[in-house]
Amino acid sequence: MLKPLSVWFRCLVVSSLLFLWGCGAPPPKSSLQRVLDEGVIRVGTNYGPTTYYNGVSGRQGFEYELAKGFADYIGVELEVYPFYSLNDLFPQLSNQHLDIVAAGITMTPQRILQFDFGPAYQDVSQKVVFLQGNRRPRNIEQLDGDLWVVSGSSHAESLMQSAVPDSLNWQQTDERDAEELLELVAQGELDYTVADSNILALMRRRYPQLSIGFTLVQEQGVGWAINRQGDDALRTALIEYFGKIRQDGSFKVLEDKYFGHVQSFDYVDTREFIKATEQTLPELIPLFKKYAGELDWRLLAAMSYQESHWDPKATSPTGVRGLMMLTLATAQDM
Repeated sequence: MLKPLSVWFRCLVVSSLLFLWGCGAPPPKSSLQRVLDEGVIRVGTNYGPTTYYNGVSGRQGFEYELAKGFADYIGVELEVYPFYSLNDLFPQLSNQHLDIVAAGITMTPQRILQFDFGPAYQDVSQKVVFLQGNRRPRNIEQLDGDLWVVSGSSHAESLMQSAVPDSLNWQQTDERDAEELLELVAQGELDYTVADSNILALMRRRYPQLSIGFTLVQEQGVGWAINRQGDDALRTALIEYFGKIRQDGSFKVLEDKYFGHVQSFDYVDTREFIKATEQTLPELIPLFKKYAGELDWRLLAAMSYQESHWDPKATSPTGVRGLMMLTLATAQDM
């Protein structure tokens, strides 16, 4: 994503060391110099649609691509250590087995006391989620039933600091992640959960019946966590990296790739799309695969749905028609 700047970093670090050596005993290596000398940056994350997953083309995820960009920026290799549980992830940072935690971490007051953070690159709020059709809770006093959140999450921290009513049975779980808890709510197996606004926006594309009761916590910054026991060298590099990708527009491109399609939500349109993928798409998949050529057939199918909603008899007043809404001349050329 970016040209490596390791030469610039190395010159800066070496110059500082030479100056200090002239004043006495050599100082210990900085957090950045150690990473540069090892040639590897160790990044911890968790599995999820907004963090890290194995996609069709290999490793993917918003946090993964940001971390890969940072590794390229300082000219080292990236080693990713994905975890299922936040309770397993944070101790690895505390024990210095990881250099950075990049997992969509909300910078809560409690976490700021434990770790240093790079710059905030997103803002998310915490939403109380329930199943559409059930009674909507408009504040925490109206919660009545079972509410589960991920153990060690910012949501658990918020609930522990809230005046939770006796009618609410809430608990933390290590057995399920945030997406799985949202699925339980969507299936009517759980009354409530709390989700970050960006993850909820993605999940509502699959489960439009997920509804927002109220905002538990207003927007907070999201950033990468760093071990507090080190110096500021690695944090300074993070500040420069995020400043660079914001300035050259590459951060916006990456953010649009993962979140641009969820900025607006339409319940009816989403329900119609899900219905079409279940009832109409299966019959068309062989055609998309046959004629996709070098394209991923899913891209062709997505374009087709945008054009015709997979209606082979679709027409428009301008004369375009069919699944791909082509003009007669274009169809003949193809």
